Amino acid sequence: MSSYCIFTETICHGIVPTWRDEHGNWVIYQSKAEALREIIDDFLEHQRQFFEGERSFEEAMFVEDTIRKVKLLPDGSIEDEFGQVFPPDC
Repeated sequence: MSSYCIFTETICHGIVPTWRDEHGNWVIYQSKAEALREIIDDFLEHQRQFFEGERSFEEAMFVEDTIRKVKLLPDGSIEDEFGQVFPPDC
């Protein structure tokens, strides 16, 4: 069964996983649809913040997250579909 993580592209480190749970572990989604719903929920929150005057229009409309298929490794690291490994402490 495939698992998925949400990634963001950064200037310094390239594409990296970004979302962690309250224990510092990578957030893993059991389906791509579940990860997409999370991104949409975040996008809608940005829209609300724009309407409340808390965020600019450009910030509210920008979606920087992508989804990649991952494998959870025994040490808590994740390996993405391109073979990149992200340790739990990075």
